[in-house]
Amino acid sequence: MEYGTVGDVTVQELEATVAALKQGSPRVRVLACGVIASACRGRRAQHRDAVLRHGGPPFLLSMLEHGDAAQKHAAAAALAAVCKSVDNSLCVHKHRGLLELIRLLQISEGETRASAAEALACLFRNVEGSCGEAYEGGCLGTLSSIVSFESTTEVARTQSLWAMSEMFARLPASRDDYFSRGGADALLNLLREPSNSNTGSPPLLSSASGCLSAMLTHDCPPLTHFLEISNAVSVLIPFIPTKDPALLSAVSRALQSVCASSVRCTRDLVNQNGVDALVQACRKCIPFASVLTALQEGWTRK
Repeated sequence: MEYGTVGDVTVQELEATVAALKQGSPRVRVLACGVIASACRGRRAQHRDAVLRHGGPPFLLSMLEHGDAAQKHAAAAALAAVCKSVDNSLCVHKHRGLLELIRLLQISEGETRASAAEALACLFRNVEGSCGEAYEGGCLGTLSSIVSFESTTEVARTQSLWAMSEMFARLPASRDDYFSRGGADALLNLLREPSNSNTGSPPLLSSASGCLSAMLTHDCPPLTHFLEISNAVSVLIPFIPTKDPALLSAVSRALQSVCASSVRCTRDLVNQNGVDALVQACRKCIPFASVLTALQEGWTRK
């Protein structure tokens, strides 16, 4: 097997790759990170466990701290893949990886920044207390700045939105802070522009919709009122006919959250023919039942 190749990698080959990661030259380390990143994507629990057993996460973190730009880029991609498991996330957190990833998020660009945001999202989801640590460390400000600048690469904005979603769902203070900075308006504007210009990729729009849903995880009357007067439902409805399943699912969940929080938004969905559009989407196996539940809740509280 050549290092850096993409494809099926056995657990034994991956173990040899981790050994090369520790003992090889800088070039070999970069290539080994590529193998780890591709091997640990998707449902590859055994592969991620193998990286952990052989001490991969601490060495990847050392590459982030001491490596050159190429090594930082490769190590960040590998960490984004291996941290999808709880045990690897805990290991990275134990070795102060949260702070290192935040620093990389602040100083890097492009795909390296996207990988750092993706790894952070995994830590937020898998490690209790990590959201609070990151928030105290100023991570929310960095993430929101990345999302706000249109010149930032789309993949970095997408992954940063995902990291923010994970933080909002677990730390109400971060949601309140983002709302006070005009974050809800920024999310609606991000969603509003593509509906008029047919631009914006489904992954970016899915992450923005997911971020909006996460902001409603905890009750926040000012946010609910803002969504009502901003006619958030009318921003989401145009995406229902999309052919992208992930985007449609994310929009469906956002509508569920918005309608569950507000009777007025529920009425807007009905009055703007959103229900008819969702009925058509139901034929594409979208979780329409969740939106129906939100509708029922809204009308019950009418």
